[in-house]
Amino acid sequence: MFDVDDAIKQKRRWVDDHIAGLDPEHDYAEIMSLVAQFQMDEFILHFLITSLNMHVVMPAHGAEAQVFTNKAIRRPVKRMQDTLGFFWTWYCNGPDHPDTIASVRKLNDIHMGVAKGVPGHFAKSSDFVITFCMIAVGQHRLFTRLGLGGLPPHVQTAQAKFLHALSRHFRREGDLPIEGVPSTFDEMVAYAEAWEDWDHEYSPVQTDLMDSLMTGFATRWFPKPMRWFGRNMLRYALSDKATRHYRLKPLKGIELFVTHWLMKVIFTYNVKYGPDAKISYMKQREMLDNDELSRRDAIAKALADRRGWAKGGKGSVGFRDRGGEVSMCPVVHIPADGPLPGDNHRIAAE
Repeated sequence: MFDVDDAIKQKRRWVDDHIAGLDPEHDYAEIMSLVAQFQMDEFILHFLITSLNMHVVMPAHGAEAQVFTNKAIRRPVKRMQDTLGFFWTWYCNGPDHPDTIASVRKLNDIHMGVAKGVPGHFAKSSDFVITFCMIAVGQHRLFTRLGLGGLPPHVQTAQAKFLHALSRHFRREGDLPIEGVPSTFDEMVAYAEAWEDWDHEYSPVQTDLMDSLMTGFATRWFPKPMRWFGRNMLRYALSDKATRHYRLKPLKGIELFVTHWLMKVIFTYNVKYGPDAKISYMKQREMLDNDELSRRDAIAKALADRRGWAKGGKGSVGFRDRGGEVSMCPVVHIPADGPLPGDNHRIAAE
């Protein structure tokens, strides 16, 4: 875990000053570690990771892989707390640290366990590539929309280098490496934009998944009178193309105005005026116990019950067993990888 001498931490915004003197081409692990440990917290990371996930699962098979276990639908708060543990480990320690490698291998095992039930859903490199790209560019796009100028160039470079290095430890079905991960921030921006332009297959489970993810964030961090704002934060961060794809109602009028300015206040303080931590957030991370997780997930469970999400499994994504063999989801077509996501599918359609 990267750290610096206490003498360097005397300034209010000490992280920005310190990392400005580092070389993002070589010191990318240290730069991203210090940003994560001393400028992030559980609330901000939960928001950012949920937002990127809402863009990543635009292909129906991506969403269906998440609802297969039912955890994302019925226990979104618990699921996100577990997910954030992976991200804190990676960013605090660096992409090639033994703890990071062990953490990624554990996640690979989880993915392959799900893949046994939904074969083909973890086979495409592009599903992983867009994840790395959205991690890189999601915060930058949000800050730009809020008028905060985006990420500084040296952080952009460090983020891209960090994620490119991290991607080497991930595996898709067949124990195959992830191919085609961009190596620069600009390439990641271009990939994310191209991803949203493709005509992804839609499945009704995607709309329910979006609602559950927003419910999980809102119930984790906001009292009941303010949960509308927690949901609106994620609706605001979701691109117009993704909003239309998921059949969600876009923010408009006074609702958009209020959401924009409240978010601008929060992130302006976080980015420009709030003090950087002196003690790593990783070291002082407070997690909810099982009773509290169950209490907060009760809202998502009740919503799932009303929508018929009694359990996950093959039935939840349209799989059918045929004489012991599993057929593909009737609502999903998984195209072969092309130079950009869906390229071969698009060419075939034309």
